[in-house]
Amino acid sequence: MVLPSRSICSRMCSSIRRRFSASPPASSLGAGKREDAARYTRTAFFATALAMTAAGAVLALFALPLAGLFTQTQQIRQMVAQVLTFMVLFNWTSALSHILTSAVQGTGDSRYPLWVTLAGNILMRLAAGYLLAYWLGWGLIGIWSGIVLDFLLRGTLLGARFIRQYKA
Repeated sequence: MVLPSRSICSRMCSSIRRRFSASPPASSLGAGKREDAARYTRTAFFATALAMTAAGAVLALFALPLAGLFTQTQQIRQMVAQVLTFMVLFNWTSALSHILTSAVQGTGDSRYPLWVTLAGNILMRLAAGYLLAYWLGWGLIGIWSGIVLDFLLRGTLLGARFIRQYKA
């Protein structure tokens, strides 16, 4: 239940990202219109974050009935509701990471996002998720916290890279 809802939000992000965050900033930077590149990237981020948060809120609102379609176990249904609520609060981190990945790739730099994504997946999703879930006892929220930390790490590093390229 949680993964399909995550997929819905990610598809929304991909649709907006294709429209706003790779080609327009790249074209703007190539034409020397740096302010336009930054504006396109900001617009893409805010539109994506808003759409993903709204979709996540609708899914979280109906989490228990939707989870009931897949399982009758009350504990599992509660976990689904908890994770979907968590997703609503932190979907913007996913939007940030995805939009900035596309923006940096749009400038012609595809290696840096690859390495940042690899590092984020290993250091944050796996390592931090494991530590938070098992060592600190946060359980499923610990795993999802690792995912959020991955998105924040990627967003920070890719944002810094985009700003350097934008100012260059």
